[in-house]
Amino acid sequence: MKGNRYYLILGLFMAALITGCGKADSAYSLPDLIENSDRLLGQEMRVSAMVINTTSCSNEPCPASNPCCQTCTAQLFLAEEAKGSIRLPTNLQCTGTNCQTDCQLSPGKVYLLKGRLQTDNLGRLYFNTDSGGEG
Repeated sequence: MKGNRYYLILGLFMAALITGCGKADSAYSLPDLIENSDRLLGQEMRVSAMVINTTSCSNEPCPASNPCCQTCTAQLFLAEEAKGSIRLPTNLQCTGTNCQTDCQLSPGKVYLLKGRLQTDNLGRLYFNTDSGGEG
């Protein structure tokens, strides 16, 4: 009887491996995504990573009566220190002024996003998602 239980447990374990338990139900880390980008390109997946931004503002001088006159936007990226970054689509960028920008995703926070890894017309990777993510 003990031998049969061992084979049953081993069989269940092997079945879980064969049916693709793992990445289908979990999220890729950013290093995994970058390292396996050729294989993962175009596939729908989830990724868990920190969101960072790069802010760019117009350079017009602001008068004292309107110190927040500059228009600003910020491109969002999935990033991990020393591992690289992947752009998020422009529909998720931040907008505002030199005094305050509003973002759909908060820079500095880790999110779980669902989408597809794609390349733009210059061959650069980006993670195409329209979700606000879980953070």
